[in-house]
Amino acid sequence: MQKEKYSILYVDDEEANLNVFKAAYKWDYKIYTALSGTRGLAVLEEHPIDLVITDQRMPDMDGVTLLKQITARYPDVVKILLTGFSEPEVIITAINECGIYRYISKPWDDTEMRLSLQKALEAYTLKQRNQQLIGALQQAKAELEQRVEERTVEVRRQNEEIAQQKEELTLHYELLVEAMREKNGIIGIVAHDLQAPLRRISGLIELIKMVSEQAEQAEYYNLLQKEISQGVRLVQNILFAEKLEEQTDELVLEAIDLGQVIWTIVQKYEGMAAQKGLTIQLENVTAPIFASASADYFTRVLDNLVSNAVKFSPSNRGGHIFVRLAKHNGQQARIQVQDQGPGFSDDDKKKIFKRFQKLSAQPTGGEPSTGLGLSIVKTLVDKMNGELMVESTVNAGATFTVILPLHLAKSPPLKVESDNRGDFLNNKQE
Repeated sequence: MQKEKYSILYVDDEEANLNVFKAAYKWDYKIYTALSGTRGLAVLEEHPIDLVITDQRMPDMDGVTLLKQITARYPDVVKILLTGFSEPEVIITAINECGIYRYISKPWDDTEMRLSLQKALEAYTLKQRNQQLIGALQQAKAELEQRVEERTVEVRRQNEEIAQQKEELTLHYELLVEAMREKNGIIGIVAHDLQAPLRRISGLIELIKMVSEQAEQAEYYNLLQKEISQGVRLVQNILFAEKLEEQTDELVLEAIDLGQVIWTIVQKYEGMAAQKGLTIQLENVTAPIFASASADYFTRVLDNLVSNAVKFSPSNRGGHIFVRLAKHNGQQARIQVQDQGPGFSDDDKKKIFKRFQKLSAQPTGGEPSTGLGLSIVKTLVDKMNGELMVESTVNAGATFTVILPLHLAKSPPLKVESDNRGDFLNNKQE
């Protein structure tokens, strides 16, 4: 049974830091503090501790020395090193000899610290559970060895079952490691990809202060709004991806007019495409085709695919983006988005739908790319009982295909917001 609260020991020679940490996290964890490494070891002897956080620069005993002693005496304790200096040798030693979970730069950020504590303790719990499972397997093996003489056939059967269970546990462990990598990737994305728009926002603010003409100020304000929107979109994508991962409720599917959604998305991005000298061509989109899907999910899927096509297509070359809609195999709808961009390598295709993956292709107009969009698309399509495929070669563009089940039951069509959809689509196909 899991403890009511995890126990955390924070060691730092600055009492103010200890007080701030304790005030911030005392409601979530059982917090112990120590002003020196010596006192920290004493606390470990007196109380069961799950996680130790220590500063590196301390007068009587530095952080690495303390962590070495903790590793020798309490090997199961999770360890985090705090450092305010750029000391790669110290960090390497802490990783190789102390097995630290991670290091955090001082002064630490509350969001980063809170997420690091959560993930470190999740890893601690997982390790404890794995040790229990390994212990259970070892005990089962010992019991089987005692019965081997009188029940040889039964022992062999049970050994085969144990081997299968071990293989399954290994597979599950690998999946959990991959999930942890993705979780930790969130920290890297936020720390790295948010820095660029924030720096540009700061620079634009300084430029606005320097100029006096309203026209120049308006231009900078527009750029400022664009950078803010990019940062907000990044955060929204991260939050949406996490929400999808945690969602367990069964999705309610309904009759969705795919052509209506396509029409709306094309209108949204035709201006952006025109700025890059691109045109969006629609094929076979006039006839209503209803799929059994989620309107919100399908809108997000198509929005990501079309926006990516615009982002990654070369500028000022008179290129085209094709959006196609057709019935497929009598019971499915097929939606395709094709661009004339740089395409994907074979290595890209292996990881294209995984989260937080940066591919070889880069946006052609300096647009941001977080490595989340296509993983979200894949998750949404899967939740709608559909299929997602990509066909591409390097320097020859890419075609993304979404297959969704048709809505075969009689259902009233969703309301189209405008009466001129057919005229608009016909004009786009001419």
